Amino acid sequence: MKKLTIEEAINREFPLDKSYAEREAMFVGIEWQKEKSYDLMQQYAEFCIECNRIKLPVLSARSWYKHLNNIK
Repeated sequence: MKKLTIEEAINREFPLDKSYAEREAMFVGIEWQKEKSYDLMQQYAEFCIECNRIKLPVLSARSWYKHLNNIK
């Protein structure tokens, strides 16, 4: 099965007869999610490096994320 590009997937879900606003909102949402995911991965990597530096055990990504959300 061929993977779709983001644009192909949006075109499939929101054909060109749909409003421009709906299609644009989908693109913006996907870009926001990609940036958020990248930021979280970068934060987790920095956390792991710091734990290694001070000789602490590293939390799993899932545990770290739960802990992070409880702090905010």
